[in-house]
Amino acid sequence: MNKIYPGILLTLLATSNYMTKAASLADVFALEDVVVSASKTAEPVKEAPVPVTLISADMIQRSGARNLRDLLAWYVPGMSMVTDHNEYNISMRGVYASSQQKILIMLNGHRLNGRTYSEANVGYGIGLNKIATIEVLRGPASSLYGNVALAAVINIITKDPEDLEGTEVAISAGDNSTRKLSFLTSLDVRKAKTLVWGEIFESAGESRFISAANDYSANPMDSVVYLDRVKDKPAYDIGLTSKRGKFNFLLNFRQEIVAAPFVSSGTSPNYNLATAGTFGELHEGLASKSLHSRVQYNTEFSDTHRMSAEIYHNRNRITGNIFLNPNPINAAGIRWKDRSYGVNTHFEIDYDKSENSEGTFSYGFQMDKMNNYSSDLAIGADPNSAINKSLLDLGDETILSSYVQVKHKIGDDFIYNVGLRYDSKKRLEGPKVSNASPRVAVIYQQNEQRNYKLSYAESFVDAPYWYRYNVLGSYKGSRDLKPEYLKSWQFTPSYVSKDKKKKYQFNVFYNQLSDFVFRDTAATGNEPRYRNAGKLDSMGYELEAKFQLDDSQTLLVNYTHQRAISAKDYGRTGSDIHNIPSDMANLMWNKDIETKSGNDVQFNVGLNWYGSQISPINAFKGGVAYVSPLEKVSSRLLVQTGVRLESENSESDSFSSRFVDFRIYNLLNEKYRQGGSTAHPYPQAGRTFMVTVGYKF
Repeated sequence: MNKIYPGILLTLLATSNYMTKAASLADVFALEDVVVSASKTAEPVKEAPVPVTLISADMIQRSGARNLRDLLAWYVPGMSMVTDHNEYNISMRGVYASSQQKILIMLNGHRLNGRTYSEANVGYGIGLNKIATIEVLRGPASSLYGNVALAAVINIITKDPEDLEGTEVAISAGDNSTRKLSFLTSLDVRKAKTLVWGEIFESAGESRFISAANDYSANPMDSVVYLDRVKDKPAYDIGLTSKRGKFNFLLNFRQEIVAAPFVSSGTSPNYNLATAGTFGELHEGLASKSLHSRVQYNTEFSDTHRMSAEIYHNRNRITGNIFLNPNPINAAGIRWKDRSYGVNTHFEIDYDKSENSEGTFSYGFQMDKMNNYSSDLAIGADPNSAINKSLLDLGDETILSSYVQVKHKIGDDFIYNVGLRYDSKKRLEGPKVSNASPRVAVIYQQNEQRNYKLSYAESFVDAPYWYRYNVLGSYKGSRDLKPEYLKSWQFTPSYVSKDKKKKYQFNVFYNQLSDFVFRDTAATGNEPRYRNAGKLDSMGYELEAKFQLDDSQTLLVNYTHQRAISAKDYGRTGSDIHNIPSDMANLMWNKDIETKSGNDVQFNVGLNWYGSQISPINAFKGGVAYVSPLEKVSSRLLVQTGVRLESENSESDSFSSRFVDFRIYNLLNEKYRQGGSTAHPYPQAGRTFMVTVGYKF
C-alpha cells in the first residue's frame, strides 16, 4: 500500500497530455497590495508597521490543509505545532500555554477567543472554505487589539459574496472514518449581499496500540489510543456575513471537539476507547460551542473623515471530561457557560501638513463585558448520579479601552507609525488591572523593490478567568494572578523583484516575555496551582520567500531559527525552548496543468521539517515514576502531496464546474512525537489520505 499512493499521482501526471497554463497563484503577490489588520485601515503590506504573512484562498486550496493549525504551521514563520491533552494548539516563537490563549484570532475583525478561558482552538471548528484571506500579524499587537493579542493576531477575512457565483458543495472522505461536508453560497436577501457557509467534520482517528511497558501511567495496561479523533459530536462552523448599505452583519455558530488520546490523570490506566464508557455522552476530551453575532456600521463623513461602530454579543459553552478511573468509571465532568457583549468604535482622519508630508490620525473606544453565569463540576460514574458542586465563581468582568494611532508619511521614503492603547479591567474581585500598550515603527521605502521596517511593541494578556477562579483540585486557581507581558523588537527588510515574481522578507526579532502564568506541579493541598513567575528572553530570525518559477509553477518557502537567551520557570535547556524546534522550514511547490480536453490539473508537494526538540517527561512508565528532563524528540520531515482535477461545463447556459481533490498527508508515514503542555510527548498520526468531490453551480 505504501507504494500505491505516489504511483497514482505520478500516473495522473504522466498519462495526461497537457500544455502549460498560467498559474493562478499570481494573487499571492497581488493581494499584498492591501492589508487591513495591522493598522485597522486598508494599507499596502509594505506600509504595515509589523511583519505580516498573508494566506490567500488559493494557497489554502492548494495546500490541502485540513484545519487552521495545519495551515498556520505550513505558511507562517515562527508558528509551530505543540501538543495539548485535549485541544489543538500552536505556538508563536515558543510562546504558548495549555490552550491557545496567546494569539488573538478574529473573523472579519471580530474576536473569536472565549472570555473565561481566552481560548480559540485552531482545529476543525474554524472552517476553511469561507476564507478569502488570512492576515497574520507576527508579534505583539495590544496597541490596537488589547488583551490576548500577546504574540500574534490572526484575522480571517471571509469571501465577498459579490465575487461568488452560485453555490459550492463538497463532500470529503478519508481513512479512519473521516468525513467532511462543506457548502458555500451567495444570496441576495432584501438587497443585502449575503455569504452563507458551513463545514461539518468528524473522524474516528488513527488507532495506535500502546503496550503496558510504554504506558505513561501508574497502572499500566495494553491499550489502544486514538490520535486526531474528532468524534462523539462533530466539529462544525456555520455562519453568514451580510452587507446592506452601510451595515455589515455577522452570525457564526461553531463547535470544536477533541478526544483525548490518553487519560489525563497520571495515576489512571489508559483504556481501550471501543470498550470504555462515556460520561454525559462524551469520552475523555473537550468540546466548546460558541455563538458570535455582530452588527457593524461604516460611514464616510467626507473624503478625509471615516468612522465605524459595532455592537456584538457572544456566547460560549465548555464541556470536558477527565477520567479519574476508566474501569469502573469515575470521572470529573467540567461545564461552564459565559456570555459577552460590547461596543467598539473606530475613527480616522486624513491630514496634509505640506506637499511633502501627510498622514492618518485614528482613535477608538471599546467596552467589553463578560459574564460567567453557569458552572458545574460533577464527579461520579454518571452525570445523573454524580456529586455536583460549582466549578467556577460566577460573576462579571468589564474592560474599558481606548487607543490612538498616528501614521505619518514624509515624502516617498519614510513612514512613522506610533500607537498607544490603554485598557482598564474591573475583575470579579480585587483591584482593577490596567495596562498601557505602545507601538513605534519606522519604515524606510528605499525604492519599489526594497523596504525596511524597524519596530518596537508591547502587549499583554490578562490571566484567564479559569486560572483565577476554578476549584478543580489539580488546577486550583490563584485569585491574585497578574497579566502576562511581552516586549518585542523587530527589524524587517524585504525585497520584491521588478517583475514581481520574486519576494523575500527577512525578519529578526528579540522577545522579552515576563510574568508568564505557569502551573506549579510542586504545589500541594490548598496551595494554588498557578503562579506569575515565568520569564523567557529569546531571539531569532525568519525568512519568507515566494517565487513565480514560470507561468505554471510557484514555490513558497519559509524558515525559522529561534533560541532562548535566558529563562525562569519556563521550559528551557541551554538555548533550546522545550517542545519548540530551534530550526524549522516549510516548502510548498505548486504546478498547474491544462489538459487537451480543457480540464485543469493542480499538483503540489509540501515539505514540513522540524529540527530536534527537548521534550521533558515527568510521568510514570510501566507503572514506575519516570522523569527524563532531557528527553529529546528527533527531527522529522513530513511530506504531503495532492492533485486536483477541475472541469467546467461550457455547454450549459449557466456556469457550473466540478472537481476531484486527492490528498495524502505524511506520505512517508513518519512515526514521530510532539510535546507541549502534556506530561510526555504524544505520538502523532501517521499517513492518512482524503478524497474530496465538489460541485459549483
